[in-house]
Amino acid sequence: MKNVDTLVTILRKMGNKADKIIELIESKSPELAKLIREKMFMFEDIETLNISDISNIIRNVPRKVLTLSLKGTSKSFRDKVYDSVSERIAETIRDDLEILGPVRRSEVESARNEILDVITDMIGKGKISIDDDVYV
Repeated sequence: MKNVDTLVTILRKMGNKADKIIELIESKSPELAKLIREKMFMFEDIETLNISDISNIIRNVPRKVLTLSLKGTSKSFRDKVYDSVSERIAETIRDDLEILGPVRRSEVESARNEILDVITDMIGKGKISIDDDVYV
């Protein structure tokens, strides 16, 4: 299990390139690929979460980290984040992003990894769920 966790950590750092590696693993071991996918949660996957879970995540992340992590994200991703906070906080984040200007990609990735660590911790504690089960 520890080896899978190490592999997931490495794959997360690879970004979109990880998909091809997971596909190769799946061709040899579908069970292992399924386990990796379950453990792997990418920054972009935040957009698939419900507003309540995103709001819980944001409450556990420093605003500066959140702002940095939003650099380079799509408008729909940012809008989902803004929808999960009050209008005042959303406006503050928008202003912070505008003032921030260009930043190094490594700083953005570091902020995103910090958020992923928070998410992993929250999942482990049962505070949020990333399964595909839909509430009705």
